[in-house]
Amino acid sequence: MPNPKWRDSSDIEEFKTILQKEEFDISKLCNDIYEHVVMAENRDTVLESISEELEQEAHEALHLAIRRSWQFYNNENRIRGNTNGGRDAALIDLLDVLCGATGKESLTETVFPVLHKLYFEHPVSELNTEEINVLSRLFEPVNRLKKYVKDFNKRAQHEGTTEELIDKKILIERIVLSLKSTMEIHVPHPCAIILHHVYHNKD
Repeated sequence: MPNPKWRDSSDIEEFKTILQKEEFDISKLCNDIYEHVVMAENRDTVLESISEELEQEAHEALHLAIRRSWQFYNNENRIRGNTNGGRDAALIDLLDVLCGATGKESLTETVFPVLHKLYFEHPVSELNTEEINVLSRLFEPVNRLKKYVKDFNKRAQHEGTTEELIDKKILIERIVLSLKSTMEIHVPHPCAIILHHVYHNKD
């Protein structure tokens, strides 16, 4: 039986039109990417359809659409100067994960410090690019976060620091709060918006 949270992959005609708009709300666009790409019942079908419709690779189409909306936001709010702050690099990384270009490599060297910070140094007022990148890679496959939490706790027990064990449910709650803080600082943070949906709805 299909997962009721998944979205019908055929219901994307309006979404493909949105991706081609020159002026569109960036937060709404990120929400739509979550709904139509992240939660697609068959993501490969959606990405292929986007590529065929827009005649470019799906991750490029998504990236350009967000960049246009980002520029539209800056123009509407008369924001000048560089508002990037690592956002674009993080965005490319997340889109690569969504489009299957990366995300399967080992995170052991980078993930443990990030998990420790998010759990034990809570609250985190703003996530940096490295932390965003780790969260981008942790949500897929679905059991990946569970695996690294288990490995983190196993290492803590081995080292005798059992006071530093992580409860996965509490960790997700703290990740969600950190992402919410990040997406509301300065100008919209596309990755934080998309990942906030991901982790807010994560079991």
